[in-house]
Amino acid sequence: MRAAITAWARRNGLALGVLVVTAGAMVWLVGFEPLLPSDSPAQRTQRVATGDSIEQQGSTFEVTKAGFFTRDSDNAVDVPAGYALLGVLLPITPGADAAAEPGTCDIRLVAPRVDGGRGDRTWTTVVNPAQYDYGLSTGTTTYCTFSDDGDKAVFEGVFLVPDDVYDEARVQVTFTAPKAEDFRQSIYLFELPSDPLG
Repeated sequence: MRAAITAWARRNGLALGVLVVTAGAMVWLVGFEPLLPSDSPAQRTQRVATGDSIEQQGSTFEVTKAGFFTRDSDNAVDVPAGYALLGVLLPITPGADAAAEPGTCDIRLVAPRVDGGRGDRTWTTVVNPAQYDYGLSTGTTTYCTFSDDGDKAVFEGVFLVPDDVYDEARVQVTFTAPKAEDFRQSIYLFELPSDPLG
């Protein structure tokens, strides 16, 4: 019996060694690496009150209107029971010192978790709002882009969310181009208007 165990250990020694090293590396990556200081500065979250605006790369951003539509709203949409479409309008106005290189941003909707878990619940924009009988406003865009071309753009984001999320939700704007480091260090959380259309 002892000879059989010794022979098995010789045949599988390398595999066991790799397994031990791999398990140790996984424990390190999952347990300790997130606690180490990062080379890049941490992103700062800045809250933006209803009606306030921010300036980034010479352009001004502000959430001006919001709508919250369910299947029972006056302006009903075709969504499952318990859900709603939350639409936001975010005008982007280039100023005199707007960046020449076109910029982009990522816009999401976030709200605290209802179960008290870590992190926020996050929703991305609906790719095709028409599938829910939601008509986009005339002249709006569903891509967050801006530049110094002098033209004001109005971003319209539409999110499919639980129908009880409006009061806790915030519009999260993260700039993704053109400047890599300091440009991406801030996350802006815009509060929604207290009187949404619907």
